[in-house]
Amino acid sequence: MAHISIGATITVCSNESEPTASPTTSSFPEDEVALHHCVRNVARHSDVSEENPFLIVQFLIVAIIYTDTLGQEEKNSFLNYNVSCILTLPPYQRQGYGRLLIDFSYLLTRVEGKIGSPEKPLSDLGLISYRSYWKDVLLEYLCNLGGKTLSVKDISQEMAINSYDIVSTLQALGMMKYWKGKHIILKKQDVIEEYVERTKRRGPSYKEIDPACLKWTPFVAPHNPAST
Repeated sequence: MAHISIGATITVCSNESEPTASPTTSSFPEDEVALHHCVRNVARHSDVSEENPFLIVQFLIVAIIYTDTLGQEEKNSFLNYNVSCILTLPPYQRQGYGRLLIDFSYLLTRVEGKIGSPEKPLSDLGLISYRSYWKDVLLEYLCNLGGKTLSVKDISQEMAINSYDIVSTLQALGMMKYWKGKHIILKKQDVIEEYVERTKRRGPSYKEIDPACLKWTPFVAPHNPAST
């Protein structure tokens, strides 16, 4: 049975030094090759450069242990990014693990009391994966809405999804219209019914996160008296 481990904190502080990894309360099993690859990937995709050599960026490495699937969450993003990148090793692709990590990143964001979005720009495959996830989450939300009034702000706060991502997804579904200076959400019953039928066809291999199993304390940036 697969489980998710929040296993290491990566700090990138200079383009002249190797990135460092330190264990958190949970630690990875002995998979140093995968972790080292993930650390170096963080360094290559950080904003450290000759013009900005002392930028400090901290990432949280998340792994599905059974599948050797890795994800990186940026711990203290000024742009509210909740994922830096997701890596699923080839033998485990197209099995739902990438979507599972996306869902997990939003669970962590909700626990932190924040609203998040993946680091932009997304790759072509990244956009496909996230758009598919956002569609399912929003349609599930609409299915359980009842008679409540719809608003993008409320959906964003409840689901921890950035408002721009919600609007772009609803537009792709044909469920949003701009009218008299306001965005109007259209609850298209045919789209919702198609989603409900699709969920009924999910097999036993469909992977979901159980929020009750999360054992994690959100990162709190240390207070720096000199900055006050």
